[in-house]
Amino acid sequence: MEIIRAAEAATLSNSGITSRQLLFPENSRSRRITVTRVTVAPGARNPPHRHASSEQVWIALRGKGQLLVDTAKREVWPRIEAAVSDLCGDLSGPLLAQLAAIEDGLAALPLDRRGRAAARRRR
Repeated sequence: MEIIRAAEAATLSNSGITSRQLLFPENSRSRRITVTRVTVAPGARNPPHRHASSEQVWIALRGKGQLLVDTAKREVWPRIEAAVSDLCGDLSGPLLAQLAAIEDGLAALPLDRRGRAAARRRR
């Protein structure tokens, strides 16, 4: 197991946001995982952005988590809506037959992949 000393964790600050890089490629052998403790001052905002080599997961320890809600509304829910519409749009008939059709559709193309495919078709 790799041990990262507190002194090896870089701290970045900008406009009310402090990021303490607990685990990242510069202080670890890990190239794909970054663990960061982010402190957001009341009223501060972290604008939406992407990381080319990793995903971010935010866990709110306190506060309202508005960033998470805004991101979900903008990026996640439209994909879910498109995927469900694609999966269920042509369903008709008895409920059990519809449920069987949904199961078959999900077996053929899971909801996450269906959402990406539906988003590509809309472009």
